[in-house]
Amino acid sequence: MIGDRMPAARRRVGLTQEQLAKATGLTPRYIALVEGGKVRSPGIVNCLRISKALATTVSELCGEIVPQMTPKERAVLVALRSYQE
Repeated sequence: MIGDRMPAARRRVGLTQEQLAKATGLTPRYIALVEGGKVRSPGIVNCLRISKALATTVSELCGEIVPQMTPKERAVLVALRSYQE
């Protein structure tokens, strides 16, 4: 489940649930529900919003085995995504 991996991904980029909610346009309660497993399938649009804010991929959040990014590569990805907005 995506909620199982979200807290670690969120902490890795230094966001609170509230900050993630603001970055995604979702509510803090919704983020908490997803992380708590109460929302089992958040939908592709929400998954894309969440993965973008967490500088990861939907595949990684869903538990698919993907090549791991180094912290430097992840920082570059975050910077590029911020620049595009």
